Amino acid sequence: MALYTITFLGTMAYRPTESRTLVSTYVGTDDMHLMVDCGEGAQSRMVQAGITLGGEIIVFVSHKHAEHFLGLFGLAITMRVMAPEARLRVFAESETLARLQTVAKALDDRFVGGLTFEPFREGVFYENKTSTLQAFPLQHLVPSALLLLN
Repeated sequence: MALYTITFLGTMAYRPTESRTLVSTYVGTDDMHLMVDCGEGAQSRMVQAGITLGGEIIVFVSHKHAEHFLGLFGLAITMRVMAPEARLRVFAESETLARLQTVAKALDDRFVGGLTFEPFREGVFYENKTSTLQAFPLQHLVPSALLLLN
């Protein structure tokens, strides 16, 4: 059984406050780095928490509202400079992926070259030696998904 470290990087919706940034949660194990959403300020909070920016990070974007993903591009640029070998694998539903890919196309590949976008499917969409990630549809104001980590 894997031991998980959970770090709440941001817990605000729509706008940050002096002490809280936009929604993002980091879950780490010995063999997996996972982020659930990636709001603005996530990379700064990761540095403050001592989370290493390297290797492969799985990012699950729950839905297409911007406060859930705008930090992704700052994180990609930071990682490209600090850890060029690092990769961000972003999983999202189709409408969200379309938005993410539109923003990524506007940026220079030299900065976001380690970013890949993949649709998740309902049920298990990622697994490694110790963990599986499962997505379940959820109706929010827009199509959304709930993540189950086993």
